[in-house]
Amino acid sequence: MNQIKEKDPSFLLYSKDWLEGTADLMPDEKGVYIDLLCHQHQKGSLPADTARLARLVGLSEDKFLPIWDQLKTKFGKLNGSRVVNHKLSRVVAERAAFSISKKIAGEFAFLLRENGYSEQRRYEIKKSFKMEDFMNFKPDEVRGELKKWLSQW
Repeated sequence: MNQIKEKDPSFLLYSKDWLEGTADLMPDEKGVYIDLLCHQHQKGSLPADTARLARLVGLSEDKFLPIWDQLKTKFGKLNGSRVVNHKLSRVVAERAAFSISKKIAGEFAFLLRENGYSEQRRYEIKKSFKMEDFMNFKPDEVRGELKKWLSQW
């Protein structure tokens, strides 16, 4: 049975970076900015069309445009119709990689214990293990792939 991958419900917000990166913004600009970041986190990217962006944050386009003039440098074009905040994209990708690496490490440790290898054998297996060989698998595939790899031993 395939597990449905749930959307990560959060992203890391570094307070120092936020305060430094928004120090020149007015409170309403900060509010729109955090809303846009949250929408990007949930959808992966944002529409480049200002009318659609305004709708996302609950403003008329007339009220949104002056705010967007202050914020648009914080977003880059993804393609002709989408924009992203590249730092948020990087933070989300790093969090996902960290999460999968923890899953791999936990499954690997469990399988080593479950198979009852000797201490010497576990040492040899650990020496040849490369985390990056498993980073591209979906979380629900990790155990099976690790079992295949361990079957060589």
